[in-house]
Amino acid sequence: MKDYLENEINVGDEVAYIQHYKTSSCFYKSTVLGFTKKMVILGDKYGSFKKSPDKIICIKSVKEK
Repeated sequence: MKDYLENEINVGDEVAYIQHYKTSSCFYKSTVLGFTKKMVILGDKYGSFKKSPDKIICIKSVKEK
């Protein structure tokens, strides 16, 4: 699966994702836990959740570690 910048996303990658709330948007960091057919499963200290890959930017790949 590819992120917004067409980078390959892998399980364990650190990513930044955009979160909308009313009229505001913020970026947050998270780790990729897995995938569904259309979504990326992310996890952080608050739990796991799904995001569309076009709302994600890979900031550190497990291949670079």
